[in-house]
Amino acid sequence: MRETRTEKELDKILKHLNKLGKSNKSSAFDKLLSMIDAFSLAELEQLALRYSQLTPTFKRPYMCDIDPPVLHNLLSRRAYLLNAQAFYATPEIIERYLIVNEHFKSALHNAALEAQSLATELDERVKNKGASMPDYSIEIELWPFIAMNDPENEGETIESDKPIDQLLQRILPNMSYDWKAILKKDHVYGDNWFDLCGIDSDKLKGQEICYPMHELWEHTVWSIHDIILINLINTSIEIIYWHQNWQNGGAF
Repeated sequence: MRETRTEKELDKILKHLNKLGKSNKSSAFDKLLSMIDAFSLAELEQLALRYSQLTPTFKRPYMCDIDPPVLHNLLSRRAYLLNAQAFYATPEIIERYLIVNEHFKSALHNAALEAQSLATELDERVKNKGASMPDYSIEIELWPFIAMNDPENEGETIESDKPIDQLLQRILPNMSYDWKAILKKDHVYGDNWFDLCGIDSDKLKGQEICYPMHELWEHTVWSIHDIILINLINTSIEIIYWHQNWQNGGAF
């Protein structure tokens, strides 16, 4: 198939794919996947980008499924093709993969320490206020980016100017973690993730791979090649607490 298509051709293909995606027949979905499997990597990116232009308000995924399914399957197939190239990774890919992994671990740990400090303060407030402030929760979110140097501000970074990077960023689901689990290294860290991260397991054996690396690989449409391009990780700490202002002593 051709590597470059006109917008008119892309729109015609997407119209047909959308029709198949909306059908309740299993044969239509099989046909959808069969068509998508026939596209080249370049065509998959063109179709995904064109789809995002035509459907600017598509639903951001909670985990891995993008609504509607056409965009999800286009990007899933793209990730599959890129991951197939990376499974037996070069030393350069392994090195970069582990660098990104270390930055994720550092971001999680630093955020968890900050959350721990906040929790100490909030525990004291709950103790002093009693029933009027019965509970609170703290949640850590990670926001990985593929960024580029800002040509107008030295030392600053901005969003990548590559459309496919911008689309991947836009559809990235929330990556939320419990600060206590991070400090306990419960579920968030461990070499038990190394064989689930898209790279030949022998090359990562014994490494402490953090859960966000697995999450990006397993629960999003990012490929290994996208993951190793991450060069900026932001964290946010969200505190939710409740004040009890009035309580009725009995039924009306």
